[in-house]
Amino acid sequence: MTPIEKGKLSTKKEKEKRPTR
Repeated sequence: MTPIEKGKLSTKKEKEKRPTR
């Protein structure tokens, strides 16, 4: 897994954790 893919996954998880309304 490339660091770029890892970063994308991290941002996705963060968004899911606290979704913006």
